[in-house]
Amino acid sequence: MTDMIPAMASHLFYSIIQNDPDEAAKIAHALGEKNPDEITQFLWILSALIAGYVRLFEKINPGQKNKNQIFCQMLKDFPVGKYTREHVSYRR
Repeated sequence: MTDMIPAMASHLFYSIIQNDPDEAAKIAHALGEKNPDEITQFLWILSALIAGYVRLFEKINPGQKNKNQIFCQMLKDFPVGKYTREHVSYRR
């Protein structure tokens, strides 16, 4: 695994937390130029970062686990495609 892929995953996660969609879009575009193995590594690392962040957040904030469970339940019916298009279109 190259150092570039973990760095990209970490930077994307940071950009999302910092609410910087323009930087996140740049990273997503750069990821599109990677080979399938690198994309798989990127997704694996990003999922580990998210899982670690969630677990840490649940440990330091009482009641957060329950809120996360409610949020996950809400995501099941969330129209991702619709909101993704709306979010991206206002940036152009």
